[in-house]
Amino acid sequence: MSSATVTDEQLRALVPVRSTARTVVAVVLVLAALVGASFAPRLLRADVLPSQSTGGWVRTGDGAVVATSEVSGATWPWARIDGVATQPGAEVIGWWIVRGPSPQLPEDPATLDDVLTSVGARDATNHRVAYGEHAVVVVAWRVTDCEQLQVDVTRLELSAPFAGRSEQEATMLMSPASDLEGLQQAGVCD
Repeated sequence: MSSATVTDEQLRALVPVRSTARTVVAVVLVLAALVGASFAPRLLRADVLPSQSTGGWVRTGDGAVVATSEVSGATWPWARIDGVATQPGAEVIGWWIVRGPSPQLPEDPATLDDVLTSVGARDATNHRVAYGEHAVVVVAWRVTDCEQLQVDVTRLELSAPFAGRSEQEATMLMSPASDLEGLQQAGVCD
């Protein structure tokens, strides 16, 4: 059996040599990770932000109240609206996301379908709002009891790829309680 001896030269070749460039790159990467981590909670939380305009609403001939509100995505890469919560005095018929500028609501529409076709929400099945994207949330409500309409807050159920599910109280979204006087004038609340 032969025994091999390891020389000091062979061991020295295995020891890493210090490098200023490697150290600088490592420090820069660590700092970038720390800065990124400080922004992560804001970017990754499922969230939509209100736009400057308040939106509007219209009553259909078949009794639905359709409200529109502009939002922009505040979650990277996107947030998805999974639901709009029913509130006292009103139940949600459905919700849609429309891309582009705020659509003009039709005057005196006969049916909910007329409104959805007019605003471009008829076939809108993508409920995602990308980071920085401006979109319009269209929510159709059925008012069941005008006396219970006191909460001017619409609760959204949201999800995002890196944030999971969350619920957001969205005071910026139009709801039936946003204009009780208008509902009375429109004959929704007698």
